[in-house]
Amino acid sequence: MRQQRRDWLRQTLAQLEKAANPADAVLFSRYFATDLRVLGIRAPVLQQMDKALRPQLAAVSGEELIAFGKALVGSQIFEARQLAYMMLHSQPRALEVMNLDDLEVLGTGMDNWASVDTFSTLLAGVLWKNSKISDQAIQNWAGRMDVWWRRAALVSTIPLNLKSKGGKGDLPRTLDICDRLKGDPHRMVQKAISWALRELSKRYPEEVGEFLAENKPVMTKSTVNEVSKKLEAFSKK
Repeated sequence: MRQQRRDWLRQTLAQLEKAANPADAVLFSRYFATDLRVLGIRAPVLQQMDKALRPQLAAVSGEELIAFGKALVGSQIFEARQLAYMMLHSQPRALEVMNLDDLEVLGTGMDNWASVDTFSTLLAGVLWKNSKISDQAIQNWAGRMDVWWRRAALVSTIPLNLKSKGGKGDLPRTLDICDRLKGDPHRMVQKAISWALRELSKRYPEEVGEFLAENKPVMTKSTVNEVSKKLEAFSKK
């Protein structure tokens, strides 16, 4: 299987190189800063590549799929990492056997919001929602020095509450992570708090309003304003 995995990796990286768009690579570098190599491949193209891979991977075990995903992440190419997360999300066998150690490896090297958000919404948050990883694991991420893991903890709440991800609404766990990071000064963390609270507010507007009122002094003005506007929009419906 190792040789087959190397063949998949070589073929997939060659396809990514072929799809590279230098103009979009420049555009992406302005949109988010990263030390990863950026080829400039848009999400719809990566989604097509994911679909094209599925027949080839149909008989592959979940463990081997995860190993392939780790190999893609290890290439240090931004789009290969995105494709790995998409591919693993679309493979139930991989999600069934994926554990916290696997997630930690797949998340190693995240240094931009785009990678973090794809990782968190397609993998980490889904596993958390499905009780494959514990609350403690996400809480530990929230306490890390690395800002990207702190953002990952917050964005992992999105699948708990997003209907399209099968979320049924999880007030306690979402507010717990937001409470742990409410005073974090980093812009990427505050933006993630805003996202988490706005998504939660679709189901629990009163509770989110109370949380906002209680913690307004330690949260940034932009976060408070963004969530307040969302709550106001709900109140007018």
